[in-house]
Amino acid sequence: MGECLLSFHKSKKPTIAVVRGGCIGIAFTTLCLVDFVYVAPDAFFMTPFMASFQSAEGGSTINFPELMGRRMAYEVLLMDRPMNAKEAIACGFANGMVDGFDDKDWFDLEKVPAIGKLLANDYDTMVRCKQLLNFAKNN
Repeated sequence: MGECLLSFHKSKKPTIAVVRGGCIGIAFTTLCLVDFVYVAPDAFFMTPFMASFQSAEGGSTINFPELMGRRMAYEVLLMDRPMNAKEAIACGFANGMVDGFDDKDWFDLEKVPAIGKLLANDYDTMVRCKQLLNFAKNN
């Protein structure tokens, strides 16, 4: 599992996730390793670590406070508080909403705005920018 999680961090290309429905446990905590997160209106997030007597994983104890703010991270990780799509956007965990998203829409440039914009970028410039962003975060 560690190699899988590390592959998100090591990816030269930006990674994008679209969440529909429930995103629970490691599925939720793994999102903190993704570069762009878009949510459908029915998306919700939950880490039932306290109820199941488990420690949080996937880097969530380090990344959640940075991404969603310390207070929200405490609620989500220590109180098993669910978070809905609007809250994920409001606290900065998600980039935006994809409305009317269906299984056939995964690569629809109109439905997921980041895809078309990223594809229009110069590849080398984008890769270097991501490297600098990751370097700044880790130092």
